[in-house]
Formats: sequence, C-alpha cells, structure tokens
Amino acid sequence: MSCVRLTSFTVFLAPVFSWYDCNMSLKADTFEGLRFDFAKGLNQKFSLCHRRLLTNEPHMSHAMFNFDYMGSDYRAQFQLGNGALVGATYIQSVTHRLSLGGEVFWAGVPRKSGLGYAARYETDKMVATAQAASTGTIGMNYVQKISDKVSLATDFAYNYLSRDVVASLGYDYILRQSRVRGKIDSNGVASALLEERLSMGLNFLLSAELDHKKKDYKFGFGLTVG
Repeated sequence: MSCVRLTSFTVFLAPVFSWYDCNMSLKADTFEGLRFDFAKGLNQKFSLCHRRLLTNEPHMSHAMFNFDYMGSDYRAQFQLGNGALVGATYIQSVTHRLSLGGEVFWAGVPRKSGLGYAARYETDKMVATAQAASTGTIGMNYVQKISDKVSLATDFAYNYLSRDVVASLGYDYILRQSRVRGKIDSNGVASALLEERLSMGLNFLLSAELDHKKKDYKFGFGLTVG
C-alpha cells in the first residue's frame, strides 16, 4: 500500500513499490503515545483501514477510516476522520513510468481545506516525485534502491507562505522479521520507526522522534492487525 503526504494528512496512492518505498523512508509514520491500526482487504479491489491514536495531549486523540478502490491503472481513496475530516484522492498512470494524481480535503475542526497535486516518475531502481498543495507546500523527493533490503532517499520541501525550507535524508532497512525506517532533517530532527512482525497479520510498532534543539522528545508504541 502506497502513501504520500500532499497537504495535511497521509493519503494512499498507486499500487507500485517505489512510491511506497520513497515515503516509507522520508515520511515514516512516527507517532506519540499508543496507536492501533486495523486493515482488511474486502476483495481484490476494495480495502478498509482504521486507525486509532492515543496521546498525552488533551483532545488530540483521533480516529481515521480509509476506503480504497484499486483499478487496473488507477487508485482512488475516500477518507473520514473525527474533527469533521473528509478527504478524497485519485492517481492515474499516464505512461508505464509516469503517474499523476490529486487530493482534496476538508477539516471542520479547525475550518481548513486544501487541494494538492502530485507527479511520479520511476524506473526499476529509482523514483522521483514532485508535489504542490494549496496550503503553500512544494516538495520534491528522490529514492534510490540500493538492494532488495536497503533504500536511501532525500527530500526537499518549501512553503512559499511561511518561507520555511526543510531538507531530509532517509533510509529504509528490511530485516528478516522487522523493518527499520528513519530520517534526519536540516532542522536537526531525527526520527525512526521499527516494525516487528510478531506473527502473521500482527506487527508491533516502536516510534521515536528527537528534536534536541527544542528539547522535544516523542515516543510511541503500537500494534497493526491485518
């Protein structure tokens, strides 16, 4: 299952390994507190995902439902979340190597909406992507597959509204029973996510994000079922 963050939340896009690997490294889904994920394939085309997150901050716990439909050369998703969050995404393969997609969302709390666009170009060993969103974010990333177990990635993001610029280096390392993903960015923030397979369909998650400059340290534990 593939993912990319176009605007303010994660969306699932086309079923190709490279887009997935790129964002698994650069945007490992780190979290704070306790998390529980449940995913179920309804058939070959439809799938349902549910996520519940518990944090130490009041009113910050949330739940999200994702409904996916996979076509022969496209993928669509509809999202529902608490806080009156509604979102939809679509990506289409234009050629064998090029895909284009878009996203729209509305968050009722706070009142915020956004529209995003993305493009991806891939080969067997690399993938390059570009993203732009109405929230002001413009991003580019690149991943190189070193081997079947190791991928390295880099990312550049610029927000033309706030003038913020962030560059990142990420990695993805697959072990026999686990997977380790992480990155460090130009602000000095380091993060890592460990996913350990306990049994078929059951994974344990361990998350950490360290910001020494702000003295902000976040840790999380979770389970993924399905």
